[in-house]
Amino acid sequence: MAPDRPGCWSRLIRVDGRTLLSVTPVHLLDETGWNAHLSTVPARERFTPVSELGASRYRFTYEGQRHLDALLVTKDSDTLVVSLHGALNRQRFELPPFERLATLLSWYVSSMYFGDPTLWMDRTIWG
Repeated sequence: MAPDRPGCWSRLIRVDGRTLLSVTPVHLLDETGWNAHLSTVPARERFTPVSELGASRYRFTYEGQRHLDALLVTKDSDTLVVSLHGALNRQRFELPPFERLATLLSWYVSSMYFGDPTLWMDRTIWG
């Protein structure tokens, strides 16, 4: 599992008067996106991502310690590009893989990246 990177700059946002979610400025994201603050999603049914400009990471954990990881990069754009990674050499890459991040960050679009939760089931799965 990829840990949160210490020292990342982010801004906390209060949602529904109690839940704090975090947004990291897009220009401060590293090439993996892992330095964006990770917010745990306790229930899928009541989840609403942050609508502020910037990057935010989310994780919902299924039974069996399988994680649905997402990275949302919100820019001032009406276009959203959604990315799911391809095959993944698990000996070279850590989970979650947010592929095409560097490319899409250079475009004037918002983007969302998902990590495949089945990869958490077995280290020999290549995705």
